Amino acid sequence: MNWNVKLREMTIKDLLMILGMIALAVFLVWKLDMVMRVLMVFFRVIQPLLLGVVFAFLLNLPMQFFLKKFPGKKVFSLVLSLLCVLLAITIIVLIVSPQIVDNIKSLVMRFPTDMESAESLIREIMDYFNISSDVQETLIQNLNVYVNQAVDYILARLPDAIGVVRNFISEITNIVLGLIISIYILLAKSKVLRQCSLLSQALFSKKVNTTLREMVDLIYTTFSNFVSGQLLEALIIGVLCYIGCLIFRFPNPTINAVLIGCTNVIPIFGPIIGTAICAILMVFSSPMQAIFFVIFGTLLQQFESHLIYPQVVGNSVGLPPIYVLFAVTICGGMFGLIGMVLGLPIFSILYELGKRAVHRRIQKKEALHKENG
Repeated sequence: MNWNVKLREMTIKDLLMILGMIALAVFLVWKLDMVMRVLMVFFRVIQPLLLGVVFAFLLNLPMQFFLKKFPGKKVFSLVLSLLCVLLAITIIVLIVSPQIVDNIKSLVMRFPTDMESAESLIREIMDYFNISSDVQETLIQNLNVYVNQAVDYILARLPDAIGVVRNFISEITNIVLGLIISIYILLAKSKVLRQCSLLSQALFSKKVNTTLREMVDLIYTTFSNFVSGQLLEALIIGVLCYIGCLIFRFPNPTINAVLIGCTNVIPIFGPIIGTAICAILMVFSSPMQAIFFVIFGTLLQQFESHLIYPQVVGNSVGLPPIYVLFAVTICGGMFGLIGMVLGLPIFSILYELGKRAVHRRIQKKEALHKENG
């Protein structure tokens, strides 16, 4: 590329545009804190809209299935999709919530007895090692002090629960608004897509429009396959967890399977989170069972992350298994939970775009070589 020719062909408008972009970049760097605050407020305002787009995408998958069964009945298919999702959420809540409430009640009722048992166990251990009674009393007193401090800290933090409840209500409100927006998006999907297509044709050239359509198709296909693969993989890992709980006689196998399956939406690291939650629920009734379940969950997670996940989800998004591990690890480390969930499909899209660019480059080189030959 001859940069001297490019510079000579530049107009005043081009120079002003370049200077404006440089000035904007300098301002953004100089006022980065202010820009970040504005962006946070902006994303908080449009959060219901973003949730609506996400919900519309997720609901569109079962809606397309029902449309094949009931052609032309868009509203009926949408209602069936909503009922299926709400039914699944209701079943999960009804299965998990009673166990959580029962464990909390058990913890509160057994707390004094457990403290006495712990104190007796500590005394027996110190007697076994011939520790003097004075040292024993000192240790027990210190233990009681730490426990009282922990209880006081929890009580002092109770007012903060009001803020947590307020934030929770705000999130629920955003979710409800997002669900309503998703319904309007799905009902007007054809009209919105047609308007976007007309706008794209008016603004861009035919070549750019073709590229944009290919990009949109790639993004939709990748995310659809990713969601389908995640659901299939969650079902597999939930069934395996249920079978393992029955074999090793862990308590509440259904709840454990549901929790492991639901948290498995988070790629690779989801089963670890699910195992921790199940162990916490289990530790109040049987601490030893909880320890054994952690071992079982860890082995299951290793089996899932190295064998099932790369094959099922990696194949569904067209990504080699080794790149699946790289995508989840790197994106999770950089962007946390959101990176773990969305890193894989985004990485898959970039991988496919890179592969296409490489093939085009090779084809151009081969064509140029034939012309010169």
